[in-house]
Amino acid sequence: MPPQQCANPLFLKWLEELRDAAREKGLKVAEVYNKGCRAIAACPVAYARPAELAPLQGIGPKTIQLLDAKFKAHCKATGKAYPESPLRRTAPKRPTHSDKAHSGGDEEEPAPKKAKRPQRAYIPAARSGPAGILIGMIIAAGDEPDDALIEQLTRGEVVRHAQPYCDTSYDHSERGTWVTAWNGMKTLVNKGYVAVQGIPHRYTLTEAGFDVAVVLRNMQDEFKGGPQIVPFVQRANRDEMWDRPLGQAGPGPAAMAARPSMSSTSTPGPPPQPVRSTAPASRRVSASRFSFWYISADGSRVENVSSARTRLDPVEFVTLRQIEFLESQKDHPIVGQLRLVDDDPTLHDDGLVTLCAYFVEDEAPPTCSKYQDDDAATRTETTATSRATSVAPTRTLARTTSSRPRLSSQLPLPGEHRDAHFNPDDAIVFTKGTYEILLILDTREVESRNTNRERIAESLERKGVKVETRALRLGDMCWVARRRDAYGAEEDECVLDFVVERKRLDDLVSSIRDGRYSEQCFRLNESGIGNVFYIVEDYQKAERMQYQGKQIMTAKSQVQVINGFFLKETHKLADTIDYLVTMTAVIEASAGDLRVIPSRYLSRTTYASLQTKLRATHKTSFLTSFEAFQELNKKSTLRTTKEYLARMLLVIKGMSPERVSAILDVWETPRALYEAMKVRHAQGVIEDGRRKRGPELMFADMVPGEGRRRIGDALSKAVSTGGRDNGS
Repeated sequence: MPPQQCANPLFLKWLEELRDAAREKGLKVAEVYNKGCRAIAACPVAYARPAELAPLQGIGPKTIQLLDAKFKAHCKATGKAYPESPLRRTAPKRPTHSDKAHSGGDEEEPAPKKAKRPQRAYIPAARSGPAGILIGMIIAAGDEPDDALIEQLTRGEVVRHAQPYCDTSYDHSERGTWVTAWNGMKTLVNKGYVAVQGIPHRYTLTEAGFDVAVVLRNMQDEFKGGPQIVPFVQRANRDEMWDRPLGQAGPGPAAMAARPSMSSTSTPGPPPQPVRSTAPASRRVSASRFSFWYISADGSRVENVSSARTRLDPVEFVTLRQIEFLESQKDHPIVGQLRLVDDDPTLHDDGLVTLCAYFVEDEAPPTCSKYQDDDAATRTETTATSRATSVAPTRTLARTTSSRPRLSSQLPLPGEHRDAHFNPDDAIVFTKGTYEILLILDTREVESRNTNRERIAESLERKGVKVETRALRLGDMCWVARRRDAYGAEEDECVLDFVVERKRLDDLVSSIRDGRYSEQCFRLNESGIGNVFYIVEDYQKAERMQYQGKQIMTAKSQVQVINGFFLKETHKLADTIDYLVTMTAVIEASAGDLRVIPSRYLSRTTYASLQTKLRATHKTSFLTSFEAFQELNKKSTLRTTKEYLARMLLVIKGMSPERVSAILDVWETPRALYEAMKVRHAQGVIEDGRRKRGPELMFADMVPGEGRRRIGDALSKAVSTGGRDNGS
């Protein structure tokens, strides 16, 4: 069979020339050109332009550009016309109003754009993780449900109260999945129902979450016969917290609980009428026009209903949209159709007195009827009357996303938590004999890259040590005490006062080079653990000591002298395993009653000082739960402002952790350091006897320190150069 002729010989010839030229220069692109040559030679389709070669393998934009330049030169030399690219297909243009006018208006109008679906309020499904969390946070407040708006609950406290109202576990995932019911907390935080603060995390209900939680709680069978909690938005005053049992409506705003509810089997009645105050007829505006603005989530006035703030009706589970209208129109017939009408007027700086309320979303107009065009006399009269009479107190506007002042302004601040100070008598006690001790091994702890991750754990288990592998935030091994009757709650496990950091010799050298060694020592010091064991395992010792012997010996000395860790050197992994077995036996033999600090007392910023105080006044160690241990020792957890400043200073060549510590003793924040540098720079050169000291020597002059903490003149200049901006 004769060889197949190329359908594009000209393009093939030019590309072969490019390939040969690239090969002569030793360029790697020659292989790309060769691949393109094979593709063009094998293609049976003839192309008119190089741009049409794009689908072929090895033909990219750069190759097409080179071939196109040669093709244009060829067309110019031969007198042929350069083929133009085919016209792109364009979408038919929509007829404009002028086109319709010229065509007589007989054409059909284009279909209107589909309206954006309004955002619906989030309603957790019954017996789901989020629903159980909301109910549990209300129940955790006890006899004072309003405390849920300021009560800072730990995960363990939330789970303990929420688990009876959820069908899945908050601590253990179902088979085949890693997700637990606790993932619902992330949903609640994203929806704005729960606020998170502090480390370890503490959870507090927001006003929106409180209203939904109240309704979910009132719908539970065990609470239907008793008193019902009134949602925050339905109260006429802050003392009206409890309502009559469901179905027995009392007078006043409490009667709103008689609205048809999903949990009620009675025949729905008419919607309740809002509380109205008597007002002179002169203050009433004609019922022909009801003027209002929609209020967005940030408290600003908007025109469209889609931009208005949404809220869930706490009884009927319908979505509401917030509006603002003039107080003079509170007797308007439309007000009778509104929900959650505000009782306290708001006095604005421009003299307007307004009220806030909510439209049912399905009944709300698409745009608002603005009230700026109202008669100025009405505005003045309304203002004067509202100030002269005592029908309802007014308040200066401080617009928030709520229709009334936030409850947080009437209650103690979150910082004033009732459990802010730890009393040793409040510690959780693990009585001796009621718990077992386990060795927790970091999942990343292996002998080498080619070693099975389970080898260390299997070796320890064969020697009688109970081992579990988990991802540890600090250290490579630690010991945990677990109650024998544990069911998986946070308080069932506590971390003993022992942590092991294991380094193979090659890993120790690499960690010194990349800075991990200093960072890990710093985090171990800040962890509050009293007994830190640093195991160094020999690996290629002769070679490492020959080239990095001084670094290794310095690091070993620092571990013991400066950091105060216990250094243990082993020859191989088997020796390390034997040492861990011995340590486990000693810990088990010496363990007695254990005292655990409840998580609600813990905070990263105060934990170190708390442990220092407890160790000075008590001989017994106070421990933390495993979950709190993980939260307290996150890498991001330690990054306070002081920590960020320390990291910034460590970047400067010559700065050691000891020198950084000396600087932090004088200036704890970047702002304080920057202000001090500005003041010193403004002072200029200062004569000190025979010496002249410039601003760049500030750190050498002002930072006290001896030995490794001392900062010399050269290092002071380097720090000053790195700390100043160009404008200083």
